[in-house]
Parts: sequence; structure tokens; C-alpha cells
Amino acid sequence: AQDLEGLVEATGAGLGEVERHDREGDADVVGVERLAGFLKNLPLFLDESKVANEKSVSTILYSLCNGRGKTRGAVNGNIRETATWRLTTLSTGERPLTTFSSDGGILGRTISLTGAPLRGSLAECTNAASVINSGAVNHYGQLGRRVATYLVQHQSSWPALKEVWLDTKKRYSRLAKGNVGGRIAGYVALITLAKQICESLGLPSPAVDPIETIIAAMRANAFTNNRPAEAFHVLYSNCIQHVHRFVGSHEYEANREKGASEAWGRWVTSDDSWDGIYILEPVVNHILRRHNIRINEVLDSWRDRGWLLHNKGRSTKMTYLRGHKGG
Repeated sequence: AQDLEGLVEATGAGLGEVERHDREGDADVVGVERLAGFLKNLPLFLDESKVANEKSVSTILYSLCNGRGKTRGAVNGNIRETATWRLTTLSTGERPLTTFSSDGGILGRTISLTGAPLRGSLAECTNAASVINSGAVNHYGQLGRRVATYLVQHQSSWPALKEVWLDTKKRYSRLAKGNVGGRIAGYVALITLAKQICESLGLPSPAVDPIETIIAAMRANAFTNNRPAEAFHVLYSNCIQHVHRFVGSHEYEANREKGASEAWGRWVTSDDSWDGIYILEPVVNHILRRHNIRINEVLDSWRDRGWLLHNKGRSTKMTYLRGHKGG
């Protein structure tokens, strides 16, 4: 949406004239790494994740969060200098960037804001977007210079600013739920501190506090970003509801006429306790797809969290279902 793009441009206008770098959205991984290495600490603006190649987006996100590019060789046989950076990335699109990857490092460094950025009638939103775009095009590069000058001239205040940031982070961490929300709290605290500094330098205070919106997003991210746990709960709930389809369960043995051909897997029991569940992979795929979850997004995370029985070097384990080997 043009209004969303305008808000992103207005955000960058504080530092200078904003140039769109991957307007088509299908960003080249090497190109983004080189651009990030050039910008170093300045914000990077990407656009339209909705049309980007999914694998490329996941790789780009991982690289940006990692703060350094991939080690690559040169034509002459030497190793090229690896680009490094510490920057913020802003992106727009119909789809949250966090849906491109379930990696915890990415989820804990991403704040997703969803919904319409402007409120009101269509005419009011169109007019507001026009004003924002005009302001970003004609007035830029002033606020960033003021903030940089302020920080350089007040280096003696850095320890006090750090204490403010730590206190704010602790307060936001208590509002968040889970490890992901706790990690995001530090970034929200940094945005809060930046807002306070900018307003002290003359930036008008908004009528609606944007920090409240960001905190709400932080708490929402802490829940929705835990895709592996969500998917595991979905799968386990379906197994409980269809326990009669698992070889080895009392319910299955009581209805043996259904046969192993309709079985979902094998339920391992001993002394009336449940030791484990083996589920056929097509069944897992079918259940997760019904909830818009792809198995490749969560399988490695399940294994790393110790939730899976698996063979060495694999995320799955083979077993026997009524004498027939399957996984």
C-alpha cells in the first residue's frame, strides 16, 4: 500500500533521501549483504516481501540478523573481505517476515506490525499519505543529524542513557511472555529511548503513543512466533483425538478390524503409560497443512528441543508398523 511505503520513507527521511533498493522484492542475497556492509550502522530499507523468493528471504534475514556476510573466495584464490554491520532493517509487505523462517535468532530480532498504518476514511487516509510522502521527498536529513550531534556532544550521559534503557527493557520483559518476547523487549526499549531523545530535540509528540502499539506487537510476536510449539500442540491434540488410529493403543486393539492400513502410526505404551508416538510422515504433513504450517518450518526445531525420537543425523526415526517398516 502506498501509505505504508510512505511511512517507511518518512522514517528514513530523518537520515537522508530514501532510495528504494529492491523495489521488486526479489532481493539478491549477495547484493543485500554488500549493501548492508556499505551502510554499516545506517538503516536498510527493503520493500515488498510478498513477492520475494521465500528461500532468498530466509537467507537474507538470517544474514542481516547475524551481522556479517558469508565468507566467499575471490577469483585469484584469496578470501574476500567479509562485510559486517550493525543496523536496523525496515520492510513492507503483505506477509510478516517472521513467516519466512522459524529460526529463533530471527524471531527474537523481528517486530511485526500488522494492519492498516493509517486510520479514517479513504479520503482522509489518501490525504494523510500524500502529506507524508510530500514531507519525506522535500524535507530530509535533519533529525538524524541532530541526534548524532546530541550523542557526540553528550558522551558523558551515555552511562545514564544505558541505565534508562536497561530499566525500560526489564519493564517490557515483564510484559512479554516467553523467550522470544523477552529478547524483543530490548529492541522495543531502544525504540522508546530513541523516541524520548528525538522529542527532546524538537520532534512533535504524536497524539497516539506508538510505543503502546509496538508493545502489543511484541506480546503478539511472543505468541505467534513460537511456531514449533504451536505446531507440536496441534499435532499432539490430533493424536489424542484419534488415538484409535494408532497401533498399540487400547482403542486400536479393541477395533482391530480397521486394520493397519488405516493406522496413523504406532503408540508405544508400557504399564499404562505413554512412552512415545510414531506417526507416519504423510499424516503429519496432512495435519499441519490444515493449519497452514509447513513441516520443514518446525521439524529441526522439534529435534533440537528434544521433542523427537530420531536416528543419528536425521530428524525422523524408522519403526515397524505391524511388521512393515515405515517412518
